[in-house]
Amino acid sequence: MYTSHRPTPDISRIPLSDEKVKKLFHKRLNPVKDFGTLRTLHLPDDLASYARQVDRFDYPADINSVWLHYTQRKPHEIWSGSLTPYLFTHSKKNRCFYYPDDPEAPEIHAGMQFFCLINIVFPLGLVGMEILEINAEKYTIEFAYIEGGLYRGTQRLEFVEQVNGGTRIIHTSYYRPENLLVWLIPYKFFHKKTINEFHQGMKNKFSNR
Repeated sequence: MYTSHRPTPDISRIPLSDEKVKKLFHKRLNPVKDFGTLRTLHLPDDLASYARQVDRFDYPADINSVWLHYTQRKPHEIWSGSLTPYLFTHSKKNRCFYYPDDPEAPEIHAGMQFFCLINIVFPLGLVGMEILEINAEKYTIEFAYIEGGLYRGTQRLEFVEQVNGGTRIIHTSYYRPENLLVWLIPYKFFHKKTINEFHQGMKNKFSNR
């Protein structure tokens, strides 16, 4: 059952088995007094300092089926990979927190913040992103990094109908490390791995419907 109208999450309901992960979690989130006030780090007009990455994923299915597959999902059903394990979600819309396998969790929506662990070789830190828009007319989903994390930037999913009746998802990322330590990590390589893991997981779920 979800917990409503509280400014911070219930830590006892978040899977933090590793001591290093617990320390990362507390360092990142303890200073936050109210998750409703967290800002997203939007892109400036000048993107010269941001890395750009474009990935494409094809489905042998019509665009409406693929769109609903991505948008009619609960957060823990979407972010379920080993590289970015899901921790919890906060909805700015209704001021509620949702936890892994929470039966009360709603489908994803604009204003939903989700928090995952960056697990690249070892637990590196936490990443938070907020869904900015889900546009059913344009078939696009856009979300941005939340302040205080390892990165800033945005990601955009565009669903494109193909001439063969299939669907292509174009996943475009703009990102930039927020501190020197992260600059030293080959994030482009690992970011691609996390994106691939995310969409492969969704493909597996689509095949097993």
